[in-house]
Amino acid sequence: MGSVRADVCWLHPDIEVRRSPVHGLGLFAFAPLAPGTTVSRLGGQLISTGELRAMLGQVERAERGYVDSITVAPDRHLVLPAGTPNGRGNHSCDPNTWWIDAYTLAARRATPALRCALGSGSPGLDPGVRQVTTSARSSDAQDEPRTARCRALADLRAPRALRRCAAR
Repeated sequence: MGSVRADVCWLHPDIEVRRSPVHGLGLFAFAPLAPGTTVSRLGGQLISTGELRAMLGQVERAERGYVDSITVAPDRHLVLPAGTPNGRGNHSCDPNTWWIDAYTLAARRATPALRCALGSGSPGLDPGVRQVTTSARSSDAQDEPRTARCRALADLRAPRALRRCAAR
């Protein structure tokens, strides 16, 4: 299938890669980002599910380094260029970004649940200590068990979660 995205990955200049309490390294906002602000744009090689499985087989056999990919459509996966900082983003049960198209992440609009989850009364992504995360369900078709766990753990309509938010 080859490279269909001619542009390279782009990351907002106020986003940096740091050690993450979620997993390994993560992306962090170091300045306020208003709701709707583009945080990351992805580029790379668009491949089929069969091609992705073949690549992952090469990784398992130590014939190839780590492969970072997202699902962009049925039977279509975008493989990011090796070492791209955009690939350091982590998933969350309560993400603070969302996909505005198959290749672009933006800060979510402010909602009471988002403000509570971010620990701030201001909309958008908090600066400094806030990790930029996205939903596993929105970027990985293979991640259904994790998203089921997220639905069970992070339903902000649940009484326990509402009490936790009210206490902040």
